[in-house]
Amino acid sequence: MISPVRERPFSFAPVIVAALSAVNAPAFGQGTCNLPAPGAARPWEASIDVATYSSVNVRNGNLLTVVPVVGWSGVGPDVSFAFVHNSAHVDSGVDLDHTTGFNLGEGWQSTYSARLIFNSSTSTTVVHNDGRMDTYTKVSGVWIPPAGVPDKLEQHTITPKWTLTFKNQSRLNFNTLGRLSGVEDAHGNLVSLTRDNNYKLLKITDAAGRKLLFEYDNEDRLARIIDLKAGGCWPAEDCDCECGVDCECEDGEEPSGSTLINRVYDLEYDEDDRLWKVIDPEEHSVRPEVVILYDEDGRIASIEDKDGDAFEYTYHSASGAVDTVTDPDTLSTPYVQSFAYTCPTDPRRTTYTDRRGNDWLYDWSTTGTLSKFTNPLSDEQEFTFDMARNLTVYKDGLDNTWTFTYDSKGNLLKTFTPLMPNSGQNPTPKTERTYDSLNNLTSITDGEGNTVTLDYDMSGYPTLPTTINIPADGQGNGAAEITMTYFTSSNAKGQLESVTDTNGVRTEFEYDDWGQLSVYGEGEPPGAGPYDQVLYVDPTINSGGQLIGTQDQSGSGASYCVDLSGYPTCALCTFTIDPGTDEDQTAPDFPLPPCEVNPPTPAGCWTASYSKMGKLLERVVNVGNSCETTVERTFTNEYDPLGRLTLANIASEEWPTGVEREFTYDPETADDDTMSFTGPDCVTTTITLDAAGRIATLSRGTGSGAISAEYTYDSRGLVERVDYGNGAAVVYEYDDDQRLVSIEHLDDTSDTILKLEYEYDDRDLPIEITESDDQGVFATVSYTYDDRGKLILESRTVTRGPSPEYSLGYEYDQAGNRTEKHDLINDLDTYYTYDTGDPSTYGSDNNRLMYYEVWDVGGTPEQLSTTWYSYNAQGNVTRVVTEDEVNKSAPVEAVRFVYNHSQ
Repeated sequence: MISPVRERPFSFAPVIVAALSAVNAPAFGQGTCNLPAPGAARPWEASIDVATYSSVNVRNGNLLTVVPVVGWSGVGPDVSFAFVHNSAHVDSGVDLDHTTGFNLGEGWQSTYSARLIFNSSTSTTVVHNDGRMDTYTKVSGVWIPPAGVPDKLEQHTITPKWTLTFKNQSRLNFNTLGRLSGVEDAHGNLVSLTRDNNYKLLKITDAAGRKLLFEYDNEDRLARIIDLKAGGCWPAEDCDCECGVDCECEDGEEPSGSTLINRVYDLEYDEDDRLWKVIDPEEHSVRPEVVILYDEDGRIASIEDKDGDAFEYTYHSASGAVDTVTDPDTLSTPYVQSFAYTCPTDPRRTTYTDRRGNDWLYDWSTTGTLSKFTNPLSDEQEFTFDMARNLTVYKDGLDNTWTFTYDSKGNLLKTFTPLMPNSGQNPTPKTERTYDSLNNLTSITDGEGNTVTLDYDMSGYPTLPTTINIPADGQGNGAAEITMTYFTSSNAKGQLESVTDTNGVRTEFEYDDWGQLSVYGEGEPPGAGPYDQVLYVDPTINSGGQLIGTQDQSGSGASYCVDLSGYPTCALCTFTIDPGTDEDQTAPDFPLPPCEVNPPTPAGCWTASYSKMGKLLERVVNVGNSCETTVERTFTNEYDPLGRLTLANIASEEWPTGVEREFTYDPETADDDTMSFTGPDCVTTTITLDAAGRIATLSRGTGSGAISAEYTYDSRGLVERVDYGNGAAVVYEYDDDQRLVSIEHLDDTSDTILKLEYEYDDRDLPIEITESDDQGVFATVSYTYDDRGKLILESRTVTRGPSPEYSLGYEYDQAGNRTEKHDLINDLDTYYTYDTGDPSTYGSDNNRLMYYEVWDVGGTPEQLSTTWYSYNAQGNVTRVVTEDEVNKSAPVEAVRFVYNHSQ
């Protein structure tokens, strides 16, 4: 499926709150756009990110603000805790603290605050973690969702509870009072919630047993959130596991080398008991904090981020929809974004005015779905949704039409394009998909009729694919399969255990007690053959999900420092260079490396620092410039209040004057839609933008050395022409499917220097390129592919001129490794040998290219050369050696590669 809209500024239904939300909000005026509705924009609406933490639903004007606090990944559902504010929920009367038991003020809730509202015996409303509301109606014992919502609501009587199951079979569990009790994935891994007798949330426990703790002040307001590290206690001092309910002690130990401590987040409130500050753990001299202020109606008036930059908001007095968003006053000129709504009168339209004063128009159908999008240059795109809110028709700026079909659950089935339309009898779609009853993708067929299928284990983990079936390639390789296995143990239940590719190469994974990757091994597993795994990486990840170390079989690796926000602040590394052994499959006279054991210490090590918002401020890297010494390179960056890079500097004793680049932006320092940057050569590059935010002109330098370019676009936003300052130009053409069909280079008299014209098959693979100049066609290149889409023949024929002809054929093994190349004009054959062909000889089974041979087959076959490859334990090429097989006395050609394992 193509991206429905190329231009910013909007996107379809951004995922703002991770994994714990559905769609729709039938309350708050479904089908109108002058009445804000809470929650993130739905798939048939549009959203604009207007500030660091906030986005606006363009249809109804709701300001959604998400302040992330803490999160981690491991086995089972991710833990992601954030505070969420909807301007539409202010004075809505909806009880948003029913599940968590803490009140943050009007309009506020958090992740893990989802709840059920029992309106009547036949009506129940789901309030999602981002505030969206879906009302289900009970018909013949089944709870029917509103249009566009695929989530399944069920009431269970044997074990009294409610569940809301999503398309991916993950679910929210609710108790009989409608409070969220847990988040469960399709494999039974559970994130559970624990409350006190007054229903206040005390802790969230993930599937591996890691906990997030909650503390309250004397007024029962949420005061503190504690991210308890593995093996940690709270309170942190002298915890002996007998401290009472305020102390949590975990089994197990923090992985070796970890410096992670309990992370503590504090909250403060204003005089009206509204959330005022969210304060990060102590890391800087002043703890980073997010500061929220409110207007007289209780809506957010401003949010100051951790770097001290504040965005301000105003609202329409009648509807409460967002009116303006003003950039931080730390900019020299704070610019404003604004919204105007004409709905429900015709046209049902929202006008968004961007920072540069350009208007973007959004038109809505009577059911509230986006029907037309118009950019500031009057280029239009049209959208049609069915009654289930599925996008069924898309028209681009030239009125070319894409159509889509769906099953009853909203799964995309067929995609038709302007050149492969849904017309006539039995039309062939561009792509076709099938699904099983659990919404798992079971097959996908391309425009040429080639199908890949997927199998699932319905008796085990029914949403995890166990086999991917690849079709025969039509060139001698039959149908093949990729197989997957999964863990069933509690610490890694449902996590990937192994992948075996079509060549039988097996990759294995292991996990720590928290469900985080601890071992990655590629190749034959130890003990299963006469050779060991040839790529074996042992990462160390702390309970915060942060990488703190890696090591392979050779002892090469690195240890990392991380701050409390999870940003890497240093790397200490050790690594070796293999000087060559008798077992190497390379030439015996291969020269030894200049540094026979190790590069100098501390080559490869680095330190880094960040702003409170996580922007990289400085990075100091140690670089080995010989076998004995290192030099430091210092990279420093500066940013403006919108987070844009304004200065990048590199300092090193290698370059006495350093390297510095400055960046300026519209609208901050210009009023003509320009931005520029100045490099270390003091030459400035200036870019101007058109009203749609695309590059309109580019210029660099002055005087005789100046260069410039001017860009024009078609109504689809595709580059149509580039005119250069010297009079030359490049002209682009596209077909109705938006594929490039022509590139023409013109000189300053508009004569053709070179024109390339493209043809494609129904998989969008190029099958022919025609080359021409001002005298006409002079060459044609043709391409042929197998049924798996791999190139098997490319030929260039020349009708005039001195340019070369070629005809190259290719063959592959089951995994897609090239095994042979045939130069049909020069009678040269190249044969590639991989370790999979003879693992016992090469000591590995890993799809690694070991060597290739070039043969002259014009008469009596004669071997011309052999090129060998060597690898380190991490699978990186370390040596490439080429031997001349005709002139054995000729010196070998050799290239060596050295890697910094801290990168």
